Amino acid sequence: RRPPRSTLFPYTTLFRSVRWHNDSGVGIYIRNLINSLLELDERIEYVFYLNESEEIFWGTGCKRVQARRVKIPKYSFKEQLTFPRLAAEDRLDVFHIPFYVTPLRYSGKIVVTLYDLEQLLFRHCAPRWPGQTLIHSMMKLTVIKADRIIAISENTKRDLVDLLGVHPEKIEITLLACSPIFVSGSPKTEFNDLAGRFSICRPFVVAYAGKQWKLKNTAAALLGFCHAKRQFNLPHQMVLVGRMGPDGEAFLEAEPMAQYRESIVRTGFVRDEDLVALYSNADAFVFPSRYEGFGFPPLEAMACGSPVIASPCGSLREVLGDAAIYVDPDDVDQIGAAIAGVVGDPKLRERLSRLGQERARAFSWQETAAKTAEIYWKVAERTRVPTAEALR
Repeated sequence: RRPPRSTLFPYTTLFRSVRWHNDSGVGIYIRNLINSLLELDERIEYVFYLNESEEIFWGTGCKRVQARRVKIPKYSFKEQLTFPRLAAEDRLDVFHIPFYVTPLRYSGKIVVTLYDLEQLLFRHCAPRWPGQTLIHSMMKLTVIKADRIIAISENTKRDLVDLLGVHPEKIEITLLACSPIFVSGSPKTEFNDLAGRFSICRPFVVAYAGKQWKLKNTAAALLGFCHAKRQFNLPHQMVLVGRMGPDGEAFLEAEPMAQYRESIVRTGFVRDEDLVALYSNADAFVFPSRYEGFGFPPLEAMACGSPVIASPCGSLREVLGDAAIYVDPDDVDQIGAAIAGVVGDPKLRERLSRLGQERARAFSWQETAAKTAEIYWKVAERTRVPTAEALR
């Protein structure tokens, strides 16, 4: 019998850029997983469904890949009707859906990747009613319909069991990794060019400001930084990377930030090449997030040698291990003291930098791809199931 024919099922924006509109962890997952899958197990053929405008980022000469262009709105009724027909036409053995919206009328074998359950745990992460109810219902139907669920951390697996009642044996864990650019060892952008573009002056620390301002707890990072400036006479700037929504903009304009506003640099979205240069020159990366399914930003910072200060929430302790300084995300004074302690102690910075780089190198997209291919074989019910060791 022929080897399993698999597909990764993107939504219309999923392949438009590496980060799904430049800042999506789902986009990082899709790009790195595909590129790594295509480097192993030549017995598996793939069909990738893409929107008409989405880029092809894998080698176009690969004979095991078929790219099908579709024009289907995201989260639409048409999506529910069309993908079962396409998958049947392509005679898929495994339909890998890297999101929680599953074609409910599809009767074939399904693998679903779920990253986190933040929209069920935190009301401000979900759309207004009835959005959260609809998301919960769709997730529930998805985990029931899936033959296997891929969780990207032990923490996500626990949440799936506790919140959606998924049987633990139905869940496979495939930990993720940094994109190769972060572990290459040398910045692709000259720091002086980056500093001139954004008016960054050494010394500085970095914090992450994403669209989920409250969840990333960026306000606590900023207030902790201000506490360190006030109590420990810190000479540093704080560089905020990532796009900020209205909550973040309003916070920065509020009175408590007025005294230190000139010490805060906002870059907006920056390319990975720029992030490497930024992380490689920072005295610390501050990430007191309230919840993470995996936690790309602190691991990327570690890979570049930046000492990391983080909360132990969600999957962060699982991913960062003993290579980070952990703080209570609600204790601004503790966050400020941790920032001052790290930037003021060269030996501590050196130790955290070394441990962080070692920790980041412990994660591998090749390992993720090998385990994912093994799941494809299991779900396709082949008589001889290759192990991840054999696929490496």
